[in-house]
Amino acid sequence: MSGQDDARRILQALARPTEPYHQPSYDELIDEFGTVLLKASDGAYQGDTYVLLQYDNDYGYLNFGWGSCSGCDALEGCGSWAELDELRDTLSDQIHWEEGAEKMLGWWLAKDWGGEYNSMDEAKQQFVVDGRKILEIAVEKERTE
Repeated sequence: MSGQDDARRILQALARPTEPYHQPSYDELIDEFGTVLLKASDGAYQGDTYVLLQYDNDYGYLNFGWGSCSGCDALEGCGSWAELDELRDTLSDQIHWEEGAEKMLGWWLAKDWGGEYNSMDEAKQQFVVDGRKILEIAVEKERTE
């Protein structure tokens, strides 16, 4: 992320104390990290969300869990701007970034998706297939430009 992003976050933090706290959605938080190219979730009242992101020429992968109440969901548990900023930083730190679609595709293909605890989940399996297709298209586009 750039210094411009840091400046934006600082300005947001300075503006917040005058605004009453309101809880955004996970989608709103994720949108701050870049353009969502693909997103999938499993579960009903608790589960995981998988996201393929693009920020300028960087591509990122984020996987995070969520629940149905403030005791089992980090966002539901946030009650202040400071707690929300902490969650945002935690999610941001969990994103695996690669520079360019080709590097991300290489990482994607080398990743041991089958070794993860939720590898049998249909939503995740489809996410992996669809993400690969998106990255292959992005690689071809980069090569022709």
